[in-house]
Amino acid sequence: MAHTILAQTKTRNARQEIPTLPAPHVLGWLGAFRRDPLQVLTRAREHGDLVRLQMGPRSLYVLNHPAHIQHVLQDAHRNFSKDTRALGFMKKIAGENLFTGEGEFWLKRRRLMQPMFHRQSIALFGDVFTRAADEMMREWDTRDAQQPLRVDEEMMRVTLKIAGQGLFSVDLTQEAQALGDAFSTANDDLIFRVQHPLYPPPVVPTPRNRRARATQRSIEHIILRTIRERAADPLARRDLLTLLMTMRDEETGEGLSEQELYRETLVMLFAGHETTSNALTWAFYFLSQHPDAESKLRAELDSVLQGRAPTMNDIPQLAYTRRVLDETMRLAPPAWVLGRMSLQQDAFGEFTLPARSMVLISPYALHRHPRYWHNPDTFDPDRVEFAEQPPRFVYMPFGGGPRLCIGQPFALAEATLLLASIAQRYQLQLAPTARVECEPQITLRVKHGLPMRLTRRRETA
Repeated sequence: MAHTILAQTKTRNARQEIPTLPAPHVLGWLGAFRRDPLQVLTRAREHGDLVRLQMGPRSLYVLNHPAHIQHVLQDAHRNFSKDTRALGFMKKIAGENLFTGEGEFWLKRRRLMQPMFHRQSIALFGDVFTRAADEMMREWDTRDAQQPLRVDEEMMRVTLKIAGQGLFSVDLTQEAQALGDAFSTANDDLIFRVQHPLYPPPVVPTPRNRRARATQRSIEHIILRTIRERAADPLARRDLLTLLMTMRDEETGEGLSEQELYRETLVMLFAGHETTSNALTWAFYFLSQHPDAESKLRAELDSVLQGRAPTMNDIPQLAYTRRVLDETMRLAPPAWVLGRMSLQQDAFGEFTLPARSMVLISPYALHRHPRYWHNPDTFDPDRVEFAEQPPRFVYMPFGGGPRLCIGQPFALAEATLLLASIAQRYQLQLAPTARVECEPQITLRVKHGLPMRLTRRRETA
């Protein structure tokens, strides 16, 4: 009897032990993750569906199975908080908003802002998308064709302009460079602080902290000026800013303070350009490396558009254009990793995850999983997985569950029309000096930028 109980106890304990990826160093995977998190997450994927990574004194748990991911992001999402170290630093910069908030706060904001991102509302932005693209390309027309163009910077400028006009009815053309540089600096600083948690807090006047504070003041100046100008006539526009300014608390009747408006505007302006900008940058890179795909894209654009500018009504016919974007975001998903913290102990099949465990989900590693994708590292917009609809929580460039990115329809429509507009008029070829590497920051950027040469194709009507 005692022997049977002991055997059952050993079996139960063995079933609860989550496999650990053997570490290369006494500090575990901490150094390797700082240097190349994408490689570490890929190695964890190869080790199993649920893998423990030792990170110095802490443990991280990487999920690589769609059922486990669905459990965290959807089925048991209330047990998995976004309250991670990265989010804590982000809250210090941006405060509580739709992205950083949780619980009842998040739910109220989500419900309030959702109507602005319905497909019917987004249909009104079609002219904003194509007009911004046309204005950008008219500037390109005046350039020396032999001089490479930083496509990553151009995509940042045009998507910032669209976010300003589409969401807040302001023209950020003059501020685009300053805002883009400021967002890049803030992006870099956030990643640094996550990787170096013992670095002096922002109140200590180190060179990095002074630079971060100057960046924050620059962003605040531009956004608060917009809010204060709109406050003089809050109903002047029908946009997201008007919606936020006219919102009232159901119990107190109070509206959002200026700082609360700033926090929501900040995150929407950043999110409204960052992911789309990166997706388009990577799309032009992949197309430059795959002439067959580029030829198919041009053939579709010539057939559907016949030389005119694209409109929202054309999107259903631009099927290959959309697949180029889908395949781009498979190989280079803007949100390359998602983090959650378990509030209570939870079960994953035969394994038990302890309470207060840090969980990582990597769309980058998942999108290249050989179990779910044929030739997973190959750029192929015609891949059969898209025709057959990949399993849920296997393809997730915008996250999943209730916290699915609210701006997904806006971003997809914007990216489709921008890609169609640009590829119809120009061919972009990688400059010989280009060094293309992934740079995993808040989003997956192109390290060193993307210099490309432009070749004019045709005039649009």
